[in-house]
Amino acid sequence: MLRSRNFSSVIRQVSRAVYEGFIGNAYGTLHRNQTSLINELGATFATKFLHFLATPLNCKIKPLILDGRVSISLRKVIKKAKLPDEYWRYITNAEKDKTNPRWTDSGYLEHLIIMHHTACALGVRADQLEMFLWEPPPNFP
Repeated sequence: MLRSRNFSSVIRQVSRAVYEGFIGNAYGTLHRNQTSLINELGATFATKFLHFLATPLNCKIKPLILDGRVSISLRKVIKKAKLPDEYWRYITNAEKDKTNPRWTDSGYLEHLIIMHHTACALGVRADQLEMFLWEPPPNFP
């Protein structure tokens, strides 16, 4: 990734967007560059970068790490809640049963908003809810 064309300028642009509170734009910049400018950059690394970049900042909506394990748990929750398949396709650009999708820019931002609101309603932090999805109990859901 470090040898990719325009790596430094993309990272500067993303860092500035996070600092200014534009998490969706930051993910969008990384998302657009996953195949064109930054080699081997996937959603897992991109969201980890955003998460740790934003950790010291006072953001209301903090970036969460979105990997395959979290995606699988989210897909189970969406199915259990009987949300329409169109919802999954909207946030992920994925087919009906694909569990490790390519998240859309708006889908990632919506995921963050939903996670933060759900965590608030449950009285926990969003990263705690994310960790629950990452390592759910054996019979979940």
